[in-house]
Amino acid sequence: MLLQIKNKKGISVMIGYVLLISSLVVMGGIVYQWMKTFVPTEVIDCPDGVSIYIRDVKCENVNGSYQLNLELRNNGRFDIGGYFIHIADNPNQELATIDITENLISSGIKMNPGIKFDIGIGEDNSFKPNKDVTNVFILNNTINLVEIIPLRFQEDDNKNKFVSCGNSKVKEVVTCI
Repeated sequence: MLLQIKNKKGISVMIGYVLLISSLVVMGGIVYQWMKTFVPTEVIDCPDGVSIYIRDVKCENVNGSYQLNLELRNNGRFDIGGYFIHIADNPNQELATIDITENLISSGIKMNPGIKFDIGIGEDNSFKPNKDVTNVFILNNTINLVEIIPLRFQEDDNKNKFVSCGNSKVKEVVTCI
């Protein structure tokens, strides 16, 4: 009789392990379903016809600082809301990494990061196709490269979000005088 009781204690320990493992599997399933809600389901992307062109760029020494005049043209099929601007100050650098949004002194709204066009009142994407705009920046040092990435405002889930159009990025080599 005493031998049969010892065998039953081993079964209850096994039942405890089975309950523990099954509760962990259920908790893992619940956490997985909860975490799935944090991952965006689809990426907002720019239309294929978004394009911007650096029509003219001038960098001139003005009273000890450098003035960058940047003339842009929307040569795409869609309106553009603004752009990200980065520069490189090293001639060996191929990737522009310095954001100069804060150095804007005319024609545009600083968004940090990025610049929003202020052409149309109340419009988010106010830079129309085949139109030109000139922005002026004041810089402390000479630059060698300007990189522009256009951005658009697009509606997603009844929210207006700005979207970077990285496939439409343009670069221009600059020489400061």
